[in-house]
Amino acid sequence: MTRSALVLAALAPAVLLGTTSARGSAAPAAASLRTTLPLVIIDVKRRIPDAPKVPARMRIIHNPGGTNSPRERANAYDGLIGIEVRGHSSARFPKRSYAIETRTARRRARNVPLLGMPRENDWILYASYNDKSLLRNVVAHWTARQLGRYSSRTRYVELVVDGRYEGVYVLMERVKRSPRRVALSDVGLSGAYVVELSTNPRVRGKRGFFRLPVTGKPVEFYDPKRTSLRPAERAWMRRYIGQFEQALYGDAFADQANGYRRWLDVESAVDYVLLQELFKNQDALITSVFVAKGARTRLRLGPIWDFDLAMGNAYFYPAGVLEGWMLRSRPWASRLYRDPAFAAAMAARWRQLRSERLIERMLAFVDANARALEQPQRRNFRRWRILGSYVWPNSVDPATGQYPPTYAAEVRLLKNWLRRRAAWLDRNIGSVGS
Repeated sequence: MTRSALVLAALAPAVLLGTTSARGSAAPAAASLRTTLPLVIIDVKRRIPDAPKVPARMRIIHNPGGTNSPRERANAYDGLIGIEVRGHSSARFPKRSYAIETRTARRRARNVPLLGMPRENDWILYASYNDKSLLRNVVAHWTARQLGRYSSRTRYVELVVDGRYEGVYVLMERVKRSPRRVALSDVGLSGAYVVELSTNPRVRGKRGFFRLPVTGKPVEFYDPKRTSLRPAERAWMRRYIGQFEQALYGDAFADQANGYRRWLDVESAVDYVLLQELFKNQDALITSVFVAKGARTRLRLGPIWDFDLAMGNAYFYPAGVLEGWMLRSRPWASRLYRDPAFAAAMAARWRQLRSERLIERMLAFVDANARALEQPQRRNFRRWRILGSYVWPNSVDPATGQYPPTYAAEVRLLKNWLRRRAAWLDRNIGSVGS
C-alpha cells in the first residue's frame, strides 16, 4: 500500500470499515451450515492476536462433489495450528485475515498437504473483505501461474471460528523458500534469499532492515529472516542488490553486457511488470515487493503478492483510472521502461499472451469461480453486510456512479474492467518506453 493510502487508513479507521454496519444480525448459524466448499473449523477459545501465533485446533472437512457440514468428521486435516492476525491496513477490517502454521503435538512446524496443495506448514486464510468480488487475488495468482511463474496456490473455503461463521476465505500458500514454493538453489553466499522491498511506515520501529543505495527504499530479509543469516550472507545479498540498483540507475544501464542485466533476470522482470500493469495494482513496486535470488540465478522479481487494490478496486490515482501506465514513475520500472530492448520484450510478451488467449481464459476462470461461489457468497454477505456500500478504498461502478448492489454486479464490474484494461494495453503496449 502506498504511503498516502497508509496515512488515509491511519486517519480514518471508520472509513476502513465502510459506511454501514459490517456485522449483520442474520449471520448464518454455523451448526446448520452445509456448503460445497471445503469447510475450515478453528477452535482457539481466546482472542487471536496480531502476534505471536497462539495455539489452536483446525479441522478441514472436504467431500469433493458433495456437501460439508460441521457435524461431519474432519477428513482433510485435523490437528494443531498456530494462528495470528495478518495484514497491515487490512487488520483494521472486522473480517480478519489470518496466518497459520500447521503444528505437531509438540508445537513444532508440521508439513502437510492441504486441499491438494503441496506439503508445507505456513498458510494464510485471506479474508477478501474490501474486494467484494472475492476474486482479485485468486485471479492474479492464477494468471501468474499461466505465465509459468510460481505464485501462491489458492483454494476457496468457508471458515468457522469458535463456533461462529466467518464467511468465505481463500486458503493460500505463504511466500516461502521451498522446493514446492519459491524454489531456489542454495550454494554458498550467493543463494538462496527472498527479500521484501517495503515502505517507511512498515519498517518504522523495526531493526535489521537496510536501504537501497539509489532509491533509498527499505529492504527486509524475508526468508531466511535476518537473524537466521550469518553477517557475511547478509552483507553479500545487500551488496548484490545494491550493485543491481546502481547499475540500473547508472549511465550505461541499458548496456547488454555491463548494465543492469548482469544482476537481473530480465524475463522474470518482464512478466512481473506486465502483470502489475495489466491489473493496475496500486501497491506495485511500492510495497509487498518480493525479490528472489538463487545461487545459479540472477535477481528475479516476484513472486507477486497483494492485489486487493487492483483491477479497479481503488478510487485513488493512479489505480483509480483505467487508462495509463501504472509503473512509469515507480522505482526500478521507470528505468526499465527507458531501455528500448526491455520495452520491446514487454510488447512481444504481451502479444504472445494475447495470441494464447490469456484474457479469454482469465474471464472463463472468473466465471467458473463466481459460479462455485454462488451460494457461499450469499452466506458471506449475510455475515458481512457490505454489498452496495463503501469499504475503503472501493471505487464506484462508472456506469452507474454507485457501489455495486449485488455480487453478480461486482463480478460484472470486474470482468468489464479486465476487458477494457486489456484493450487499452493492446492499443498502447508499443508506447511503454516513449
